[in-house]
Amino acid sequence: MDNIKGEYTFRDAKAKPDWAQFTRLGGDLVSIHFEELRTRISVVSGLVEELHFSGHVQGWGPRYRVGDRVLLKVQIAPGNLGATVELEETLFIKLLRSPKNAGKIKKWLRTVSIREGIALLSVRLSNRADICSLANLAIRVSREQR
Repeated sequence: MDNIKGEYTFRDAKAKPDWAQFTRLGGDLVSIHFEELRTRISVVSGLVEELHFSGHVQGWGPRYRVGDRVLLKVQIAPGNLGATVELEETLFIKLLRSPKNAGKIKKWLRTVSIREGIALLSVRLSNRADICSLANLAIRVSREQR
């Protein structure tokens, strides 16, 4: 674990942390939100939860995939929980236009830029409403990618 600018991160490829270390890293509220996210997305058929090393800048973090398709990556830092979802442009446009998505999801999607056919949605998860919205989006994406 490195101490960079007062924040603890997991950036050593050879030192794979365990789940408890991530929970302690975020603090009580982040831990509660992370557990709720894990529970809500656990309904996705074939979901694999793993710790994944994303390079020395991002380090280790929880990643969720179905088969070889990454559904989302989670970032945990002291007092902060975030997530990143990569969407193919066609799926992104379909989700943005869908009347089934809640207002928060549409608000998030409107902030995304598309590069080389990929929409990268990065969100901070500050409350239960954010967790519910992200979980609903992840479940919807998993169904659309089948």
